[in-house]
Amino acid sequence: MMVALGGQYAYFHRDQLALQAQWRPYLEMMCEIAECDLPPRRELTAIDLTDHAVQSHPQRDGALLITATLLNGAEFPQPFPDVEVVMMDIEQRPVASRRFVPAEYLAGRNPDSLFAAGQEAHLLLEVVDPGSQAVSFEFDFR
Repeated sequence: MMVALGGQYAYFHRDQLALQAQWRPYLEMMCEIAECDLPPRRELTAIDLTDHAVQSHPQRDGALLITATLLNGAEFPQPFPDVEVVMMDIEQRPVASRRFVPAEYLAGRNPDSLFAAGQEAHLLLEVVDPGSQAVSFEFDFR
């Protein structure tokens, strides 16, 4: 009875458990038998920002254009992350931020597609210019 209870727990919580590397192989075997699906593997720490630049938007006043290149350093494809851009003042305090979902930065590509292992993705982001207080920025992946 305990085995059945454990199996039911694993089946109904498979999405959360599949995010943990130690459980994923067992869940994959379970889903082969039970004909269920698992969410794609995800490792945000394997996504690197390899290139980036911020410039005044060439066509819009009061806006900035951010270009960036992401690299999926994982050994597996994974979902594209949400990209958060935080602009900071000279004392590294946030003065503006914006989060972009894949549908906003994957122009012409399916936002539900997977970010292939070892591949790059080029981003083009438009943001409101926070003014002269913003002297640096950072990216975060969610």
